Amino acid sequence: MDGGQPRKQPEKNVGKRPIRVRVRSRSVGVMASEQRLEPRKTFLVEHYGPGRDVAQLSSSIARIREIVAEMERVGEPVRYLSATIVPNDESFFCLIEAASEEAVSGVYGRADVPFERISAAICL
Repeated sequence: MDGGQPRKQPEKNVGKRPIRVRVRSRSVGVMASEQRLEPRKTFLVEHYGPGRDVAQLSSSIARIREIVAEMERVGEPVRYLSATIVPNDESFFCLIEAASEEAVSGVYGRADVPFERISAAICL
């Protein structure tokens, strides 16, 4: 304070790279609660493929997994859990988690994989 002059306040954001004020963005938690997602259920899908070997059954499972992954990427509430091949019966069983039986049926329609039955299941 020379000569009774008041001191100048420094200007905000002065310099080569001024600090920008962050605008608050929406949190993931808020966005998820706004979507009001349906709770997922577990479904067992039965496949019987007379005359099909393990390699052919495995190929069908791989296609189902691809379709589920594509659907998950676009935010559809579906998830592949597991599959079991029963070679002597020329069959396999898949566990899929989804909001509805219709969603599971949609997976198989897109994958072009026939199935015998979809049942609600409880995994312990």
